[in-house]
Amino acid sequence: MSTKIVNYDEIGDIVISKRKGQRAIRVTINSNRVKVTQPSWLPFSAGEKFIAERLDWIKEHVKPLDLLLEGSPFGLMHTLHFQRADRSSIGSKLNTDHFIVLLPKDKYPEDPDVQAYIQKRLTTKLRSDAETYLPGRVSELAQMFGFTYKSVQVKLLKRRWGSCNSKKELVFNLNLMSLDALHIDYVILHELTHTLYMNHGAEFWAHMESVMPNSKRIAKAVRHYSL
Repeated sequence: MSTKIVNYDEIGDIVISKRKGQRAIRVTINSNRVKVTQPSWLPFSAGEKFIAERLDWIKEHVKPLDLLLEGSPFGLMHTLHFQRADRSSIGSKLNTDHFIVLLPKDKYPEDPDVQAYIQKRLTTKLRSDAETYLPGRVSELAQMFGFTYKSVQVKLLKRRWGSCNSKKELVFNLNLMSLDALHIDYVILHELTHTLYMNHGAEFWAHMESVMPNSKRIAKAVRHYSL
């Protein structure tokens, strides 16, 4: 399969691929990645023309890529920094409050493989921090406000910060460790309150307000964070 990569401002690289047996030009968008496939007998200029005619539509449907750059928060406890190093591959080291990515001379922070490396290390670090911090904090808040629960687990969840089932088993998203302490406490208390009320009715919010004043306002702030 023959391919060509074309770069566009505000979108980045678009891969145009020729496929045997395909009768029309098609575009697919997956998050921030755009691919165009076309019949094998068409020149690549046909695919580029197709993109140009639909560029505004493509821009509307591409999800912006959130880059982790110099000074970005790395979880709750660290800040991201970059450092040039005499090496052939990307590396890293962790200080007290700095997560330092070691870059070879031919690599830059914005490069997709550098960003993929950072995301992988971030997930590993957040899981470690979450497994260390969250069970203890859940225990502290439960004792403080008189909750009981069966267990605490940390997982990578796609659509929620936490959950509680009818057996009082709590699950928390490891990405909680990218939030600040107040919002982590909110999520914990939210799930602990579900050990008493398995819905979001008036009794649930009244109890939430008793353990965390202004809980609805804080809930709105938590919803602004992307999962």
